[in-house]
Amino acid sequence: MTSYITGISASTSTQAGHFIDNLGQPKMYVTDWAQGMLTNIGRYSSGNWQSDIDTYFSYRSAQGLTVHHDVMINCVDGAANLATGGTWDGVAPFNSGGDPTTGLNNTFWTRVDYMISSAASHGITVAWSIGLGYNWPTGRPYGGWTTAQFTAFCTAIGARYPSSTHPNILWLFGDDQDPGVTSIEDNWDTMLTALRANGANQPVSVEWETETTSRYDPNTGSPTSPNAATWGVNNAAYEIVYTYQIAYWMMEFAWKDVTFGSPALLTPVQIDGEWYQGSGSSYYAPTDRQMRQEWWWTLTSGGRGFMAEANNVYAADNSSWLSNAQTDWVFANNMGNIAIAFASWTNWYLLVPDLSSAFITAGRGTHAAFTTAQYGETFTNTWVTASITPDGTLAVAYLSNHTTITCTTSMLAAGWTAQWVDPITCATSSAGSGPTFNSTAKGSNSQGDPDWVLLFQAPSAATVTPSAVAGPAGIAPTVIPVRAGRRNAGHSR
Repeated sequence: MTSYITGISASTSTQAGHFIDNLGQPKMYVTDWAQGMLTNIGRYSSGNWQSDIDTYFSYRSAQGLTVHHDVMINCVDGAANLATGGTWDGVAPFNSGGDPTTGLNNTFWTRVDYMISSAASHGITVAWSIGLGYNWPTGRPYGGWTTAQFTAFCTAIGARYPSSTHPNILWLFGDDQDPGVTSIEDNWDTMLTALRANGANQPVSVEWETETTSRYDPNTGSPTSPNAATWGVNNAAYEIVYTYQIAYWMMEFAWKDVTFGSPALLTPVQIDGEWYQGSGSSYYAPTDRQMRQEWWWTLTSGGRGFMAEANNVYAADNSSWLSNAQTDWVFANNMGNIAIAFASWTNWYLLVPDLSSAFITAGRGTHAAFTTAQYGETFTNTWVTASITPDGTLAVAYLSNHTTITCTTSMLAAGWTAQWVDPITCATSSAGSGPTFNSTAKGSNSQGDPDWVLLFQAPSAATVTPSAVAGPAGIAPTVIPVRAGRRNAGHSR
């Protein structure tokens, strides 16, 4: 049976949750961002939008993707009609122009129906950006809408896509949106209330401006006393970490939410960030090492998933976007290797970051400081990120540069073994018995770079059974209990 994300496990004040699938098993959140796809499907295939959808999800599923990010009413990159969010061939979302009170245009929403169904058949959940911040200015799809129009829109969407029949949906709000804009957040309240009232109880989250989590903003406060992003505090069921800096900093920040007043940690994922695979310059043409560093730093800092972005795919507004989706090297090779290998390690979803250096006691290097400057992902950062499960059955460290580290191996479960993992191919080799581990002596990885992953596993790690979680403020996403066993177009920085 095909597996796809449907919900989130419980969190506590010391343990973040994780995503679970329709079979009740832990599932890593591995996503792209193709926000122009719905707008442009069929544009370069003689109108055969069904084939575009199936082909794209076939490629991404084979590459290890479990989530697809898209914009339901698109007014930015790849958008054919900024005012209504219509498609390339003139199909509008509503029966009359941009007015949702006239009803959903079935021709448009039939494409959405097909996309959700095809995604599920390929093991992919669709994260729909329904509250995109770019939609509110005058001349954009939500510009000037009344409360009645927002209610009509999300009443219809909730009724069409209830969680009972469409469990492979996540609802997203925001994106490059500063917290505290009351005029927008009040509309979000209206939208979410209408979705929930009509059966759309799938998990919700919110993405703010860069260097934030869904619940806190150190930009407008400080790293030690951040301002609360109230809408996210009240509504987010999982934590979106958005950073253009060293990826581990904001992920660790998400794990400190409880120190800022939150009763429990949320499931953290890195979504949107610095590097975008594809043509261009600057952050549009990263090396594979830049991208994999971001992912390994995220996962070894307690992340439950990450985003990979492709500049030559996300708008889907060029004739080669589908072939690019198949051939982008980092997607076709490195991304899938990392996601599949990491998710195969027993109890990966219970990893807790080693924030106090209790596990790695020497050789960690220099930890990055918080900054609002952009593009901080460098090859010179020496900090060794690491996480370990509470029972010591699994620990993982990422050594981005050659170093020798010392580990408290007594924290590991009896019978543990250590392996070096090539961060590109994920091939393994023995790392010895410690307690010191020297990656300098290990030499270069398969790509000729100095970064390595160090993996500790117990021979008979026991799988822990988590429970289902209720959403914040009494909003409960539909989940199945677990059994044992952008870069966004139009952004200016």
